[in-house]
Amino acid sequence: MRQKQTDIFRKAADLVARRPHFVKELEHKLLQREYDKESIQKVLQDFQNKGFLNDKETGELYIQELKRKRCSRYDVIGRLVERGLDKGLATELTRMFFLENEEREAIKYLLSKKRFSLNNIEGVKKASDFFFRKGFNTQLVREIIGNKGDYTED
Repeated sequence: MRQKQTDIFRKAADLVARRPHFVKELEHKLLQREYDKESIQKVLQDFQNKGFLNDKETGELYIQELKRKRCSRYDVIGRLVERGLDKGLATELTRMFFLENEEREAIKYLLSKKRFSLNNIEGVKKASDFFFRKGFNTQLVREIIGNKGDYTED
């Protein structure tokens, strides 16, 4: 049993050395390797006590990475929760790290990068759908693209 705890510790240390992990994310990876849950919990608690695992700090780093990728606020929250962060903490961190105009600037940047044709209804719809799938605010997308997406075809 002691050898198994050492194996879990080494594997967890190897994973954390590669990149920061959320507690739930690391737990999931260790469970996939079929280590027993009780031993995993002991290692995770030890890592948290030593400061090797900190969901808040890891969340902050991940948010900065996603902001560089021009992700929307809602997409960031979804990705944080998907990685195992509590939704309340994900929302709080995102609120702290996203300024009001950052999503606006991300939409403008992506619009220029993707080169959507906004001179016809199909192009506006394609651009709008792209931003909605990415989780950008509907009102903000329409404001930036223009209300061209409100047209209906006969």
